[in-house]
Amino acid sequence: MELPHNSCRALNSCPCSSTATALVIMKSVSLLTPADAVKFLKSLVSLMQSRGSVLVCLLPWLQALLSRHMSSIVSQDSSLLLLNSLYQLIDARTSTFASSLKLSTCLDYHFSEICDDESDEEEGGHPLVYEDVDSDEEDSEVDDAMETEDKGTDEEDSEVDDAMETERKGTDKEESEVDDE
Repeated sequence: MELPHNSCRALNSCPCSSTATALVIMKSVSLLTPADAVKFLKSLVSLMQSRGSVLVCLLPWLQALLSRHMSSIVSQDSSLLLLNSLYQLIDARTSTFASSLKLSTCLDYHFSEICDDESDEEEGGHPLVYEDVDSDEEDSEVDDAMETEDKGTDEEDSEVDDAMETERKGTDKEESEVDDE
């Protein structure tokens, strides 16, 4: 492929370092003749088909080439197959975009929930624990309640006993006074 020197150097450096600026791309593409533009388009398409990972680097080149030389590319008969393969390549790459976007969104949502759960644990949020009450524990609660009632009854009994003793003392005093008379 016979491209101007600047164009070859910029294209070769693009996939590896992405150092080609828009100005370098535009100047390189503007130096192409119509015949060279078709050859350059062929090389871009073959690079995109063989090495899909460089597509991002090649898109600015493709855009500049098509915007600058589209009329001369379309006017050549051999370009029809080339443009068709370019269309199929772009269609194949973009057809999976919607499903990839849905998958990406779902993954983002699930990972954000996981991150939120981890941050809640780090903040010292205590997890809620459900404790199942056994029948033994229920029996002990009933026993505790009965003991409380028994304590109340004991207090009442002691008050009654105190009152009875006071009465006995009072009767004993009366009897002793009666005996003294």
